Amino acid sequence: MVPVDVMQCPVCALKFRFSSELEQHLSLEHPKFKAEARSGDEQALSDARRTRQIRKEAASEE
Repeated sequence: MVPVDVMQCPVCALKFRFSSELEQHLSLEHPKFKAEARSGDEQALSDARRTRQIRKEAASEE
């Protein structure tokens, strides 16, 4: 069986199969993050990437 690619919210632990679902979730649940990312706030994007990487590493250790 081929594993399904999933996208994790950079703010919380929710996972989505489609980018459109993730975009909708970010707009509704994390509008501040979404606005910062749109405005080009590289720190917010960097923090989100760091958080995502930490969660991936933690999950792989389980």
